[in-house]
Amino acid sequence: MKKLNTAAILMCIIGAFGLFQGIWGIAATESFTQKWAEMMGTTASESAVLTMAVTFYAVYHFIGLALLAVVAVIPLRRAEKWAWFSILVFGGIGLGFGIALWAPYAPVLYVFFAMWVAALTLSAKPSLRKKG
Repeated sequence: MKKLNTAAILMCIIGAFGLFQGIWGIAATESFTQKWAEMMGTTASESAVLTMAVTFYAVYHFIGLALLAVVAVIPLRRAEKWAWFSILVFGGIGLGFGIALWAPYAPVLYVFFAMWVAALTLSAKPSLRKKG
C-alpha cells in the first residue's frame, strides 16, 4: 500500500504541474502564445488560429492532467489494473508529446518523465497482480 501511495503522490505532482500550465495557458493566453510562437521560430501576431490552438491546448492539458491525478489517487491506490494501464498509455503519450514540444524550454519534463517511470514501477506489481 505504501508503494501505491508513493506512486499516487508522484502522479499528483505531475498533475499539479499540468494544472498550473493549463491555468497559465487559459489566463495568460498572450504570454503562452508568445512562447509557442518562439518555439516555432516566428513571432506571435494577432493570429486567431494560434490563440485558439493555445487555448485548446491549455484546456486539454488542464482536463487531462486533472483526470490523471484523479485516476492516480483513487483507482491506482486501489491497485486497479485499468488505472495502471491508463497511466502507462495516456501518461506516456502525453509526456512523449510534452517532451517533444517543450523539453528545450522546460527541461523539468525529464524529471516528470522519471517520476512517471517511478510511479509505474512502484505500482506495477500490486496493480498487475490483482485480478480485474
